[in-house]
Amino acid sequence: MGSILESLYLGKPLLCMPFNMDQFANAMIVVNRGIGQSLFVPPSAFQSLINPYDFTKYTFTPDSVKTKALILWMDATYEKTVTQMSLEMKHAGGLQRAVEEIEFFVKLDGNLDRFVPFQSTLSFYQRSMFDLLLIFIILPGATMVYIIRACCKRQRQRQKKKTD
Repeated sequence: MGSILESLYLGKPLLCMPFNMDQFANAMIVVNRGIGQSLFVPPSAFQSLINPYDFTKYTFTPDSVKTKALILWMDATYEKTVTQMSLEMKHAGGLQRAVEEIEFFVKLDGNLDRFVPFQSTLSFYQRSMFDLLLIFIILPGATMVYIIRACCKRQRQRQKKKTD
């Protein structure tokens, strides 16, 4: 991730060659965002289910490296997208902002207890999405069951009146 951020900050398109763990996901994001190419071609969803940790066994040829590098050099959209991201990073504070954040955390003596993930601030039913389950499934389901029962009850009463 560090190399990706450096190249984006400097406005350079990427050619990814992931080796392990999160690098594969990062390479796929680089391709999806249009900021570079990857020598790693993700397997199909079915293959990923069968061998989820088999990403490291991908292969590439010198021709595929040449082709992907030429795509990066010849297609101006990569450079345009990377330049835009570079400008956004620099506008957000860039290196100076990163230094300020690091100094801030050093002053806190590395204590990040106040910076908890958003999920930790939610109550159990919100974290588990029981509130959405209640609103979108249980309440409409209960309403439908009530309406169907009421309609069936009326039909039975009408049939009894006809037979009487």
